[in-house]
This record gives sequence, structure tokens and C-alpha cells, in this order.
Amino acid sequence: MTEVNHQRWGKRLLLLFFVLGLLGLVGPTALWAQSAAGLPELHPISLVFTPASPVDPTTTTLVVATAQVVNTGNAGAGPFRVKFSFCRQSQVSFCTDNNYSDFGTPSSVSGLGVGGQAGVSGVLNLATQGLGFGLLRIRVQVDPDDQVAELDENNNELTALLTIGSGTASSGLSALAVDNRRVLPAPNAVYVGTAGGTVSAFALDSCSEQGCTDLIWQFNEPQGAIRAIVIDNNRGNASSHDIYLASEDGTIYALSADPAPRSNPPQPTVRWRFTPSSRSPVPFLSLALSRGPVGSDPLLIYAGSQDGLIYALRPDGSTRWTFSNKRLSTSQDRAINALATDRNLQQLYAGTADGLIYAIKPDSDSFGQIQASWNSFDQNSQVLFGAINLLAIDDFTSKTFVYAGSDDQSVYSLFAGSGQLNWQFDTEGNTPRDQTGGAVKALGVDLKTTGGLYLGTANNLVYGLPFKDNSSTPVSARTPPIAQLCLSAKGPIKAITVDPSPPAKFGAIALVASQDGNLYVLQTEVSGQTLVGCTQRTTLSSTSRQNLNSSPISLGRSLAAAPVIVTLTDTQLRAILFGANSAVRVEVRYESQP
Repeated sequence: MTEVNHQRWGKRLLLLFFVLGLLGLVGPTALWAQSAAGLPELHPISLVFTPASPVDPTTTTLVVATAQVVNTGNAGAGPFRVKFSFCRQSQVSFCTDNNYSDFGTPSSVSGLGVGGQAGVSGVLNLATQGLGFGLLRIRVQVDPDDQVAELDENNNELTALLTIGSGTASSGLSALAVDNRRVLPAPNAVYVGTAGGTVSAFALDSCSEQGCTDLIWQFNEPQGAIRAIVIDNNRGNASSHDIYLASEDGTIYALSADPAPRSNPPQPTVRWRFTPSSRSPVPFLSLALSRGPVGSDPLLIYAGSQDGLIYALRPDGSTRWTFSNKRLSTSQDRAINALATDRNLQQLYAGTADGLIYAIKPDSDSFGQIQASWNSFDQNSQVLFGAINLLAIDDFTSKTFVYAGSDDQSVYSLFAGSGQLNWQFDTEGNTPRDQTGGAVKALGVDLKTTGGLYLGTANNLVYGLPFKDNSSTPVSARTPPIAQLCLSAKGPIKAITVDPSPPAKFGAIALVASQDGNLYVLQTEVSGQTLVGCTQRTTLSSTSRQNLNSSPISLGRSLAAAPVIVTLTDTQLRAILFGANSAVRVEVRYESQP
């Protein structure tokens, strides 16, 4: 084509855009951008707060959010707006477009040249918005009205977490792990992750009811809340363990348990980071480890994301395979809320925000995108569960069961081999007269031969259910075990841990962490498929050193995660748990007589 023809076609295109602009089909800014030599590329590169997080609402009313916006395209940008909004963030629900609220007046930018940068701000008034203590996700949107045609329209947002609270009391602890299998001189350690993205390692022996004091190292790189911490303490070298972190900044971090040489202040060695390259950062929500059979990878790290993807990573951080939650084509929330593995079938189980449970059994030939062995929707006459909050596995005997706690106020027991329903327990029909059913937020499995399950709800209740196998009963006639109400606390139940092997004279013993600031100690006795006892037991506080008959241990803080049992004898156990301040250690002593 000749130069004259090039010019002729160029003029025709400009005339076409002019006509479309007159008809209102192309905005004036888009017309201006298209007539340039290329297109602009606008996106935010930072979002900071003044005062910095955490913000004390008792002394501060106004918080200024400031974003830096750049144009990395090959053409200047005409006028555009920048908008700020906030969402109340929790540990089990995530912000979508529907639950963001705008704040401040949208800022207008008159234009931005190639390579240009502009700072824009929005003011959040905590008082007028009714915002007290808690966690907020702040969002900045560049050109939300699509006034400017760009090279990439999918990177115009940036979010950051803002903690509303005072000092360390509102640091928003979000994940806990304990490593008590190291070999001297390496110290056993407690790993604590926060909603602000910090992970701290403390010497286990330095922890008491007042907190943990001996800091081994601190890791501050993540830019989002730490959602899960898992430890690989089977690497063959008991003095050198690996720590894996799942963060809301869209990255999986692999750390060495030991401080990096000559680091000051002490920091861990980062072995690798994994951020999917095929998409913008999406929060990772769940994490699990498994060791495969002979001939397969010795270790796989499973990471579940908010957009419904599961990544299987090798110990060097490379991807072995991926799985995508796409069974329900109409689903808007595919998040992988929970992951769990079992020892018998060597399967991975995933619970999703759109009410599905998957079983995935990869073999040594599994690479790329893989499929599930089964999903709960297809295996149960396309019955859809509520959002799955957590999973627990009963793999003590040769038959494996999957327990799933759901927002629909139920616990589901599935046969792990087939995915078929064993039973469903609905809290709505089993509550005291003056209460309603609540979403299931905590599960604890008794892995003794007697079996059994504890479940905790958002409306402060704990139930005990004996083990029940309905495999010989027709599906239509399968009923749940007979439950007993074990506890009515003063706040939502956050986590339950079952003592793996209490003294033989006792039944199962469970530690229950509640948002009311108490640690409850429960004992159950099971006879066949009947729960014959479910009571609070005597406890001993590590500071008071006196028996507290039928009373919980009061720690004066909101407990937020499962207690981790550290040591166990015939007469007492020690456990690590945390609340709003820091990790703490408590002792529980059994009575001499049951």
C-alpha cells in the first residue's frame, strides 16, 4: 500500500471516530487517545495512609489515603477521575464490588503525559462512616468511568489493608504454627502471622500467658495478611526446617526456620517466592502439605487462591500442576477457602466459597491442568452445600471421612473414597429454644478408635457428635449421629483442637477458643454411637497455679485460632494459642479422678 493510501485510510479512521463521538458511542477522551500515535496506560503503583496503620480511633478521626498514579503507555492521557472506597475485611469473607463503600470526593486529574506521575488523595472520616476497631480493605480505582482508552484496562485498581485499633493490641493476628520437633541447639519456635503481613518467630520456651518474648526473627516483606503458615519438619534434617506462608498479596513464601547469616535485625532466609505470572495478584487463602508415594515428588505444597485455583508446588517453588474450580459455570465466588490431605488415600480435599468439595488424587504422571477425582455436587444428586469454611479429615482407621463446616449452618460427613454423603447435621434444628442455628466456624476431630467430632458455631455453641458410619444404610435413610450441646459460650467459637491421646481414664478432651476471651476445656465420653457425657473439666492456669474447677481459662482477649498442643503427659498438657495481642502459652491439668 502506498504512502498516499496510508494517509487516506488514516483520515478515514479519524473521520469514523469523529462521527462515533458525535453519536455518543465513543467518548471525547477515547477519541483523543485513538487519534494519538498510541494509547496511554494508567495504573496505581502505591497506596499509603496518613497516619500509618494501625490507626487508633479514640485519637484519630480522619485518615488520608494517598495513591500514586503513573502513565506507562506510549501516548498522553486526557482527563480522568480517581476514586477511593473501603470494605470491612474479615478472616472468612472477602471484599467484592458489591460491598465496597466510596469515601471522599473523587479526584479529577486534568491529564497525564507519557511517563508522568500524579499523587491523589481521599479522606476517610472514621466517625461519619461509623468505623471502630477492625480491619478495612482500602481500594483506589483509576479511571473508573473508562474515560480513557488504555493499553490494559485490567490493572486500574490497587488495595491495601488498614487496621483500625491501638498499637499492638490491634495488630490483627491471623495465623499460628508451632514447631516443637527441632534438634538442639536449634530452638523450638512459635510462628505468628498478622493481618498486616508480618511473620514473627519466637522461642517456644519464652512464651507464657503474658505472651512470647524471645524473638528469633521477623519477616516484613508480604504486603497482605498472612492467611496460613505450615511447617515442613520432615525434610530429613531435624535442625533445619522450612516454613511456608500464604499471603493475601498473592504470593507463597518459602522461608528457612533459621535467621539469615549476618542479618540485623534478624530475618529469615527466603528460599523462594511464588506468584503466578499469568494474572494480577490474587490473595492466597489456604495452604497444605503432602508427601507423595514412592516414585512421586517427596513433598508438594498446595496453595488455594481467591479466584478458585489450586497450585501444586515442588520444594523448589516450581509448579507441578494446577486445578481450577469451574464445576458451576454461574458461580461468582470460586475461592478455595480450605485445603486438607489424608494419610490413607493420599488425596487432597478442597472446600470452596460456592459450596463444593473436591477430592484430587494426583499420581506421578500428573502435570499441567488436572481434574478432580470427585466433587460433592455430582456425587450427591447435584445438591449444593453452603460456602465451605473449613475441612477436617478422619483418617485414623482404614476408612477415611471428610468433615466440612459450612455457612449454611451444617456439617457434612462425606466418604472420602466416593464423595457420597455419610450424614448431614443441621445446627438450626438442634439449638436451645432461645437461639438460632449458626454458621459452622470450627471443627475438631477425635482420632481415637471411639471417633467423634466437635463443631463450633458463629452463635457461640459447641456440639459433640459421636462417630457414625452410614455406608450400609440406603442414601435416603442416612441420618446424623445424636448430638449433644457441650457449651454455650459468650462469644463466637473460633477454633477447636482435640487432645490426640489423653489419659485412658478420660474420654476425648478438646480445647475451645472463643471470641469471648476464654479457653474452654471439654471432656466427652462416647458409648457406641451415643455421646454420654460432654462437660467442662478442671483446668490449671500456668500463672495462678491453682485448680479452677469447671471454669474456663480467661485470657482477657479475643481468641482467634486453633490452640496448638505442645506437650502432653498423664496429668497435664501445654498449649499455644493467640488472640488480639500475641501468642500465649497455657497449661491444662487433669483432675486426679475423672
